[in-house]
Amino acid sequence: MVLGVISGMRVLAWAMVLLAPWTKGKTGKAAVRVYDVVLIFAAAIFFTSMFGESCLELRSVRFSMFTLFRCFTDGCVDYEGKPLSEKLHEIYGLWFVIPYVFLFVGVTLGLFNLIMAIFIDNA
Repeated sequence: MVLGVISGMRVLAWAMVLLAPWTKGKTGKAAVRVYDVVLIFAAAIFFTSMFGESCLELRSVRFSMFTLFRCFTDGCVDYEGKPLSEKLHEIYGLWFVIPYVFLFVGVTLGLFNLIMAIFIDNA
C-alpha cells in the first residue's frame, strides 16, 4: 500500500514536470506540451477579445485563462454559480459554442490523455 502511494506521488511529480512548457524530451513531445500551453493562452486571448465585455469572468487574459482552467477541471460556472457556457451560448450562440467545444475536446482528449498515459505506464 505504501509502495502504491509512493509510486503515485512519483507519477504526479512527473506529470507536473511534463506539463511545464520549458521541458524538452528526447521523443519530441515537448512541442506538444508547448502547443497545449500556447493553445490555452491563445484561447484566453480569443475569449477575452470576443466575450470579455459581456462576461465578468472573461474580462482579461488572466481571468480568461483561470476561467478556462476551471471549465476544464472543476465546473464552468460564473461568479453567481450559474453555468457559464449556457450564459454565453444564450448571448452569442454558435460563435461561442463552436470554439468552446473544439477547445474543450482538444484539451480533454489531448492534454489529459497524456497525464493518464503516464499513470497507466507507471502502474
